[in-house]
Amino acid sequence: MTMHTAIVAVLAALLLLVGVHAQTFDLEYGTYLFHDSTLVQSMKGASFEQHRPTKQGKIIVRDFDWETVIFFYTSAIQAGPGDYRLYYTCWGPANAERTENLCVAQSKDGITWTKPKLGLIPYDGNYETNIVWTFDWTGWPNTVNIDQNPAAHPDERFIMTYDKADRFLRVASSPDGFKWQTLESPLIASQFADTQTVPIWDHRLEKYVVFGRVDNNFNRHDECTGNYNSYRSIERTATLNSSIDSFVNKTT
Repeated sequence: MTMHTAIVAVLAALLLLVGVHAQTFDLEYGTYLFHDSTLVQSMKGASFEQHRPTKQGKIIVRDFDWETVIFFYTSAIQAGPGDYRLYYTCWGPANAERTENLCVAQSKDGITWTKPKLGLIPYDGNYETNIVWTFDWTGWPNTVNIDQNPAAHPDERFIMTYDKADRFLRVASSPDGFKWQTLESPLIASQFADTQTVPIWDHRLEKYVVFGRVDNNFNRHDECTGNYNSYRSIERTATLNSSIDSFVNKTT
């Protein structure tokens, strides 16, 4: 090896070394999906293996009259150590009262679930229910989540998006996930709530962000014909500042 070749080799190694050390990642915020070697500097005697999920059977079944129909729009959260919550929506028999009930089940391990008798909202005169909120037929709950904003008030630790017949996005808050109070004024006065909208606190932006589905032609009743305007889209919006009631128009 000539002196010139040796110098080139050393310089190449140094550049490679500098390049490797320059590839740093900011891990200050959030939870990261650990599924490949992107965040791994080196690995020896180990490998990545994706395990197949296994079905554990049903966790929520129809036990009560107000659960004649249990359907989509569920939220699974961890409210604290050993306190898992599953919020789900259901109807009573034939939905005679034209209402939808938001119910909650609890678990210590995420496998065995119980339905607490909260004594908050009655069904047919019975207060021993796990109902935390009742909606009329013109609206329904979307997603229950825990507000991760460090400045959030303790009485607003839990947040929930919901909508009414106008499909405008609204929010409710709760100190414990059981007793809720609503903000009647729409957060977003546009047809943004055509699905289970998902609200989160974005630590990087220091703003609230909501993901939702938008019907680009809300008044259509015919099937999609290939025209873009007849399709739905997933869109996001963010607040102007750290206040949850400062949402602006939705953005794609």
